[in-house]
Amino acid sequence: MKEGKRLKQISCDLEVSQSAIKQRLMNARRKLGARSGSHAVAMAAKLGLL
Repeated sequence: MKEGKRLKQISCDLEVSQSAIKQRLMNARRKLGARSGSHAVAMAAKLGLL
């Protein structure tokens, strides 16, 4: 997400299903308290997680 890749490309790169990627991203957003994917990336960067 940090690099602007779409869900389909991330799932192909990691060789996992799109639904698995979607679930992981939703969990990450929830844990960060982010409102969107972009917000999650910004928060993770601010926290030094990226």
